[in-house]
Amino acid sequence: MRSFPFDKIKLDKSFMWEVEGSPQAKAIVRAILALGQSLSVPVLAEGVETQSQLEILQAEGCDEAQGYLLGRPAPISAVVGTRVQAAVA
Repeated sequence: MRSFPFDKIKLDKSFMWEVEGSPQAKAIVRAILALGQSLSVPVLAEGVETQSQLEILQAEGCDEAQGYLLGRPAPISAVVGTRVQAAVA
């Protein structure tokens, strides 16, 4: 990992699907988060869909999360239009 520069570790959503019910998945999530912390590299958890998943990530010190729990996908035009209007106002 040292030979490839990177600025973030992504925790795949497949781990999030199992983190609530599988001790092994939770151990992998914990290990990835510990690796990120020890390397001073933020970890982004993908596919967060439940409050319980988010609480597990918060308890383990995850830096960033994305998924349906936090926000639904939207058309680019809706996002860009909102930002442009907010910047002008």
